[in-house]
Amino acid sequence: MIRATAFALATLLSYSGVASPKSSGVPPEKKRAPSWHVVVTPAAGFFKNILRFSYEMPTGPDERTPVTKELTDTGWGAAVMVGLMGKRFAITNVTFLVPDVNECRVLGNVLYASYRHPVTEHIDIFGGLGMVYNNIVGVYENFEDSVTKNGVTATAHFDEFHITNNVFAPFPRVGVRFKLPIQHWYIAPWASYMLEAFRLDIYSPGGRVNIPEPINDTKIIPEIRSEKWKFYHSPLVGLDLFLDFHYALQLRVRAHYDLNHDKLNIRVMGAAFFSRRVPIGIAAYFTYAEGIVHDNIYAFVGPSYLF
Repeated sequence: MIRATAFALATLLSYSGVASPKSSGVPPEKKRAPSWHVVVTPAAGFFKNILRFSYEMPTGPDERTPVTKELTDTGWGAAVMVGLMGKRFAITNVTFLVPDVNECRVLGNVLYASYRHPVTEHIDIFGGLGMVYNNIVGVYENFEDSVTKNGVTATAHFDEFHITNNVFAPFPRVGVRFKLPIQHWYIAPWASYMLEAFRLDIYSPGGRVNIPEPINDTKIIPEIRSEKWKFYHSPLVGLDLFLDFHYALQLRVRAHYDLNHDKLNIRVMGAAFFSRRVPIGIAAYFTYAEGIVHDNIYAFVGPSYLF
């Protein structure tokens, strides 16, 4: 879940440069900007999640029927983003928490390092490597689902249903950045290849199935315990657009398409720094993300501190 969230947060801080604070009393020609900057951004916001998962429901003494469940919910989340940036090299780390969405707690972290190299005055090549980890824990009480067998749809009821999902996703990224002749604007097509490893654990102490007419019966479901690994390979093609006004105002649009799974992601991120002497600003972003096992729509906002 929320791999797209981590991918968006990691890129929020990875811009090519920032405005340096002014030092009072130092002539501009002697002023020397620091080689590295640190940006810290705590953020909070709204989250809408559509979650899909599959499991096997016992429907007979030696029979199991695959069942797919889709859940939709909204919730609130928080994140802390830290970026270390030089002239060409950047490292970002994001830790985020969504305590209650689809009755799940979602905790994750993403680490991303990138480097760009100038080819000509107006063209750079860039590359990066990231690692995403997500942990999703859901405990559902009075969980119900339906299953159809021989033309009869029965309702299964579980007093408790537990889901734990761990996601590991490394993603290298390479691209070309074309500088536009306005401020620090650029457009950058890029490609990535993401390997997502999902470990899904499902547990329930059991339940019952109520079968309607003409059978009109109740069956006991024994304990369900399932541990599965799933692997997804996702080649991505994307495009970045960056617009600014002396770095004080920034707008970044990022879109990418998953060629294997026909999924589209669009992110719009903005930031404003109010003063060079007191480099405190605000950052916000909106995302529409289609995922393999989930879809997300979310908006986050928070203050940014530049050191």
